[in-house]
Amino acid sequence: MNEHYRQANNALIESLIRGAESGRLQWQATAAENEFTAAFKGKYALTVSRHSQGDLFVMFDDSGREMLRINSDEDPDVERLFEAAQRSTLNVDAAIREIVDELGPPAAGRGGPEITDDDIPF
Repeated sequence: MNEHYRQANNALIESLIRGAESGRLQWQATAAENEFTAAFKGKYALTVSRHSQGDLFVMFDDSGREMLRINSDEDPDVERLFEAAQRSTLNVDAAIREIVDELGPPAAGRGGPEITDDDIPF
């Protein structure tokens, strides 16, 4: 793949991640397990899915023709896109906020016992 195409693909994937994280791009689950879809301006259908061999992003035009296919081997950010679409669809952040609001924020210094000079062998 030439460098221009690679850069354009990377910019698209990064924009889609930002759109999912900000809520500007709404993803929905499909009937297939581990697959999410979004429509863009009624002109493009986007899907991102997880498979045993990696994650896959596919873009279709308004006639259903495949325009672009990027797997996570070609661009590791496809995995981030899948996770962002999944979090968006399942409202993960709202669920986290609800639980934290109910139980309270974590205590300061959470993460294990404090390390002192006595713990360091030299």
